[in-house]
Amino acid sequence: MAVKKLMEESANNKRSYIYGNVTTELCVAVENCLLHGLRRRLLGLFGVRTTLALLHSVAKNCGPAASVIKLISEQSFDTPAIDSSKSGYSWIRVALLEKTLCSIISFIFSSSQCRRYYDEEALMLDSSRGGMVAALLVGPCVVEYSLYKPMDLGYHDPTADELVQRSRIASTAGENNELLKGYLSLHRENTGCLTVKWTPNQLMHSTSEPASSPGPKQNSDRLWKYVVNINMQSIIYLHLHQQGESHPMSLVFVDAEGVQYAPFQFPPGQHCLSFLACLESGLAPFSRLDPPLWNDEGKGKILPRLKRKISSVANYIPSSPLLGKESTNGSCSHNGSIDRTVSIEINDYVFRIVQINISATSAPSTSSILPNSSSKDIEKQMDDVYLEEMESPVPETSHKQPCFSVPVSPYITDKTENSVDRLVRSSLGNACETMRLQILSRAFFGWLAYCRHLKTIRTHLSSLVTSQIIDPTKVKGPVDQTFWDQCRNEKKPKSYKEFIERTYCFGIKPEIRYDVWPYLIKMVPWDKRLEDVLPEMEDQYTTDLQTWGTIEEEVIRRDQEAFKAARLRQSSANGDFHFPPIREQSITSDVFEEDANVSGKNNAVEEETIDIIEEFGSNLHRIEKDVDRCDRGTEFFSKTDNLKRLKRVMCTYVWRHIKDGYIQGMCDIAAPLLVIFENEVITLECFEKMMERMRVNFPHGHGIENSLNNLRSMVQVMDPELFELMMGNSDFTHLYFAYRWFLLDFKRELTYENIYKVWEVILAAQYSVSNSFQLFFALALLTKYRHIVIENNMDFTDIIKFYNEMAEKHNAEELLQIAREKLACLQAIVREID
Repeated sequence: MAVKKLMEESANNKRSYIYGNVTTELCVAVENCLLHGLRRRLLGLFGVRTTLALLHSVAKNCGPAASVIKLISEQSFDTPAIDSSKSGYSWIRVALLEKTLCSIISFIFSSSQCRRYYDEEALMLDSSRGGMVAALLVGPCVVEYSLYKPMDLGYHDPTADELVQRSRIASTAGENNELLKGYLSLHRENTGCLTVKWTPNQLMHSTSEPASSPGPKQNSDRLWKYVVNINMQSIIYLHLHQQGESHPMSLVFVDAEGVQYAPFQFPPGQHCLSFLACLESGLAPFSRLDPPLWNDEGKGKILPRLKRKISSVANYIPSSPLLGKESTNGSCSHNGSIDRTVSIEINDYVFRIVQINISATSAPSTSSILPNSSSKDIEKQMDDVYLEEMESPVPETSHKQPCFSVPVSPYITDKTENSVDRLVRSSLGNACETMRLQILSRAFFGWLAYCRHLKTIRTHLSSLVTSQIIDPTKVKGPVDQTFWDQCRNEKKPKSYKEFIERTYCFGIKPEIRYDVWPYLIKMVPWDKRLEDVLPEMEDQYTTDLQTWGTIEEEVIRRDQEAFKAARLRQSSANGDFHFPPIREQSITSDVFEEDANVSGKNNAVEEETIDIIEEFGSNLHRIEKDVDRCDRGTEFFSKTDNLKRLKRVMCTYVWRHIKDGYIQGMCDIAAPLLVIFENEVITLECFEKMMERMRVNFPHGHGIENSLNNLRSMVQVMDPELFELMMGNSDFTHLYFAYRWFLLDFKRELTYENIYKVWEVILAAQYSVSNSFQLFFALALLTKYRHIVIENNMDFTDIIKFYNEMAEKHNAEELLQIAREKLACLQAIVREID
């Protein structure tokens, strides 16, 4: 576990801290392994039982150990100030830095000279576990370490639990408009670039204070995040919002990408107007504000007095309180008729920054606004300039509705009826044409995607479901003791069908799984009793156990001889001894004895026997390594006797299927069965039935590849948004993160109680609605957390890490319900296609 944590940390960081918690945990584990069975009396005069004393003893014949001791004695391992609890295991840390720890541990394990330092039952003298310690340290010796603690950047990738918790939180209220006073300035560089800068007052005050003044400590790191630096070359719009002269004004900068900066709020008065005047002067001569600020005698720059033309029904104009004085002055014509348009003064402005072309610097003769216009001229011009275009004059007899248009700028050069109508018709025609093309494009691509989905369903997905439909509303409930007793009394196909439907929809009660599962897996026929078929199974199991037990003894004997031969070779390499090569040594056997005078037929039989021994021996070694680490965290497998029972089950299965052999992960499938039955014979028979379905998932078959392809097609049809994200990442394309899901039927993703529920539904679906319900459960796993994957834009590495952290934390009932709904949805689509 310590090695796993260290390798995970090294995968996320370039270097690992040599005094970090993970590295210290590894040092403690190595120390405990070396101290196990270590003798006192051979380690120095005072018999100090430490790994450092052991290191001094082996340094005579081990070069890496001698170099580590030399580094320690020369005090070249200069360490910074560290916690006293982490200051131990100095030589192990030095060996990790020098990348020699693996060589030292391997020497202690393999050298015959080190055997005298340990008792016979010591871990380092064990032929398998001692070598495993050295092998596990190969990875940590490759990792790069640092003597100094890395800086905490303040951000770490969120854990899977945090991501799930975030997705469950709905924000009901938030405050993001807190005012912060600061200093606003406008800067122009020698290149002509104009920059707007704003700095909080706290930073301005802190930088202006002398260094000797104590003052309160400010959170400058937080304040620096609010500093604003805007390049005006990227700004195209300025939004000015005001509610009157007595209220503050807000100014918002909008860049070319449509991003709005935080609003600047100016106090009531002329502060905002002064800033706009400075900005307008700074933009010249290459740019200008559109509309520009107006000049007024005695006041200087003022905001444009623009009015908005609106249309209203004549009967409502007199009673409208919003029109005020304007409505009484301009609502009636000379002949007493009521005008359909009124004008109101606006308080919000949108200024556009327009680039000025050199060729267009001379204004047209019809330009309405001049810099030196008088106040009277402005009043005269004000009626001719609008944010929205004036209504086109039409005869009284015409019933044509008025048209309005938003001009580019207040420099209006032509107000004739034809030019306005042409502008309106051109704009509306372009908009309608664009909308038409977009509608056609969406319709076409929607139809194309629909056809592709139909083809995918016909080609890949239609065979995943059957025509049988199970309505959960018509199913009475889970399989309980009462219903099971009824089934065993009737033993009819009708009761079996109801049994399958109940299991698929609601599962089986935990207390009767021991009796029900043999029939669910079809280890026992529905019309027979377990007691009738169990004796024959027990006899066969006993025979197989005795047969491979004899071969196991031969394998152990050969392993011991090979281990002794390796010791001799190591001794001859360290000294001047001369031993004959291994192939010249004769290895005898009391069970399988070679005879040089036998016939050729007997030689062929013996060669076949030897091949069987070697093949079974290689499988036996893999089983032992896999069983030793199988679910050791559970109470059941924390007992050595149960591990031995699991080993016997797996060895018997391998003996019956010697050509298939053992592949890592098989014991993960058999372990939950042994927990249910606590009977080796029933466990083995049920495991064989399980493997009939799952054997294609292991490397000898192509089940995993087919499952991944089908899952990819299901995501494409049922969740196009998630599929688009996956296709954007090349590593995502084949969904290899789901490899472990299908290999072990989600055993490592769920707890034991939940995996029983999932397996029950998979087995029940196999005999009713689908032979591939595991695909729909995998789709449910993706659908359940799709919003987290999409919102965080997870890549292949992120999603593997996320699901690894979420292992054994899933809600199996919710996932099963989602999987059933997905399966029913696909059944409905297939029925519509047919």
